[in-house]
Amino acid sequence: MDIWSWLGKLKAELRESGKGQAVDSLDRMLQHIFNLEVTQAQALLPEVKALAKTVGNPWLEVFVGHWEMRNRVGSLLEGETALAQVVTLFERANREDARQCPQSVCVTQDLVSCYANVDGAGWAEERIAVCDETLQRLDPSRGCFSCISYEKADALLDDGRPEDALAFLDEQQGKILAAGQPTYDCMHEVRIATLLQLKRPEQAWTVMAEWDAGVKGHEWPTERQQRMMYKAQVLAQLKQDDEA
Repeated sequence: MDIWSWLGKLKAELRESGKGQAVDSLDRMLQHIFNLEVTQAQALLPEVKALAKTVGNPWLEVFVGHWEMRNRVGSLLEGETALAQVVTLFERANREDARQCPQSVCVTQDLVSCYANVDGAGWAEERIAVCDETLQRLDPSRGCFSCISYEKADALLDDGRPEDALAFLDEQQGKILAAGQPTYDCMHEVRIATLLQLKRPEQAWTVMAEWDAGVKGHEWPTERQQRMMYKAQVLAQLKQDDEA
């Protein structure tokens, strides 16, 4: 099931039951996270978490928990301060009543990202193991397949294995394309990072050009920030400092 279709139906039901104000807060929180407005997102979190608790919907609980971690672990790069809560969320997402929620897989990304923030190289083997176990359960047609593939490749880089990371990315990309799916930004990111670690900036620039060309319509600040950051890194390694 598509997580956003499910959320749309749930929000409609909640509005009908008189919880429209809390639903509006959920929408605003997500907008703030997408716009990198971390403080505003955090301010709305207590009300949104209260909604999830009141409704008693395990999927909503996991959904809200995941987006809290995207704000803290993804945007604020929290590590030790978020680790205990991420582990608790991971355990919650893997209970029987929440395991089928599409967002439960995303909590795996929250966990390995948090490990990376704490000590990327020190936790590399554990991150790879968690990703391998999760990928065995994912079809390449799901967006989560790209996200977890990104996390494994990132862990391989932290483990000092860029050649292995590149071979893995080639394999995963083949599976994604065979499933008729597009290349997600995260796959561009980690491929560029891998090529730069291998000192292949010309190849990285080719990937960067493909990424730029794929931008259509609205681009969230979170997405644009990542794209511009990687472009600057590629240009710097190409010694085009003025453009970077």
